[in-house]
Amino acid sequence: MKTKLLILIFFPLIFCSQNFSKQRIEFLKKQIRGNNIYVRFGEEKVLSMCDELYTLSKQEDDKKGMLTAALYRSQVYSNRMDTNACLKSVEIGLPLAEELKSYPDWASLLQYKAKSLFQAKNFEDARSCYSRAIKIIDQIDDKNTLHFRKFYIYDNLTEYSKHLFKENNNSNYKDSILYFALKSYSEISKVSDTFSFKNPTLGQALQHIGVAYNLRGNYKEADKYYDYAEKIQIKEGDKRFVANVYMLRGNQKFDLGIDQEALQYWNKSLPIFEKYKYSDGLLLIYPKMIEYYKKNGDSKMEAYYLEKNMRLKDSLATINQSALITQNKNDKKTSTTQKQEKPSYFLPILLIMIVLIPSFIFYFYRKNQHKKYLVSEPDKYTEPQETTSDGDKLLLLLDMAKRNDKHLLAVFQNVHPELYKKLLEFPELTPLDLEMCIYLKLNIKTKDIANYTRASLNSVESRKYRLRKKMNIPQNTSLYTWINKL
Repeated sequence: MKTKLLILIFFPLIFCSQNFSKQRIEFLKKQIRGNNIYVRFGEEKVLSMCDELYTLSKQEDDKKGMLTAALYRSQVYSNRMDTNACLKSVEIGLPLAEELKSYPDWASLLQYKAKSLFQAKNFEDARSCYSRAIKIIDQIDDKNTLHFRKFYIYDNLTEYSKHLFKENNNSNYKDSILYFALKSYSEISKVSDTFSFKNPTLGQALQHIGVAYNLRGNYKEADKYYDYAEKIQIKEGDKRFVANVYMLRGNQKFDLGIDQEALQYWNKSLPIFEKYKYSDGLLLIYPKMIEYYKKNGDSKMEAYYLEKNMRLKDSLATINQSALITQNKNDKKTSTTQKQEKPSYFLPILLIMIVLIPSFIFYFYRKNQHKKYLVSEPDKYTEPQETTSDGDKLLLLLDMAKRNDKHLLAVFQNVHPELYKKLLEFPELTPLDLEMCIYLKLNIKTKDIANYTRASLNSVESRKYRLRKKMNIPQNTSLYTWINKL
């Protein structure tokens, strides 16, 4: 009798509890996938909702709920340039998207992953992710979503071209920036006006076109596209979009020597970037503020922004290093189960075009100096051959080490990929530890390391001691010998 009474009491409670969980899951999914979610709730609240949704969905084995949570967590972390957290969230979402055949979410996750890998300077894996994303995008039935996702591909290739221009200071990359900006604008223009993400992304494409013309010195044309972008994005609830326009306008004014107008634009964009923790924008605006205050003799404000910029860059360097470690672990985990895929040539062709298009343009410009030229997409390209010898690469590394070049780690990754992967197996290693490993591999002595890095001998010895401890290297073993045998 007592047993029956207990069942009568607790069964409705258990049933109601399960029913509540399912209702809560559906409510959270609807909220998170709704319009203007970041304006309505803010990123921190969205992350909290995603955590709750994932926990409840896992308990109820609701894979759509788990996928939604992983997708939007990845989006938030991607926006913040938290590459490590983004990669971890993506790896949770990808198998769910594949199992559910949710092609839009699958493509989105691959694109967030590719963007994070690009930011961490793992270009090879990033290109692979974009190639996979292209194949997934082609399976999307909804035309709006299909064109939106293709916009995202071209948008990222525009950013990559800007990165190459900045790194190599090669004016030919300006043509690639304009080409991919126009392609991204073409794709987003095909999306219906009722599509919820059209306006902010359309404004983003217009910004890129403005940047391309600004780099060419065509400021009138650049202003025209900045005007278009501002009119569209000022209506958006998420003010990061219009803040980016203000920053670009400020940069242009500063380059033209109109300092006060530049500062007014930056002061409009900076609070928005800091509020949203928008690292992409902060990385661009802090150096300009430093330059402005240095030019105007305000050493106090110059030092203030120098410190903020350094702190942000150091934080991102640590995050990106962790991201590479995370990616290396994911590669090991999936290497035995990954199916062989047919090669996709779409993205490699686009990436090769970044290099080849400017060459073609320059050739035809020289041939017909008084004729206008059009950038066209060739039908087929062949991969350029590697011409740099191993000896030249080592000399390059030595030269960069002597100059304490900030890109030393990225070049080392390409010259010694196997050693780099082995070093990533030690999760406690920081970017500074990896830099020390490079000096050891190059057989550079302690005194010279101190000289090149502008550090004291004691500081270098301390770094070597910490490295030995983290990697469990016996005291009677030479660090130089050990790393060459690794």
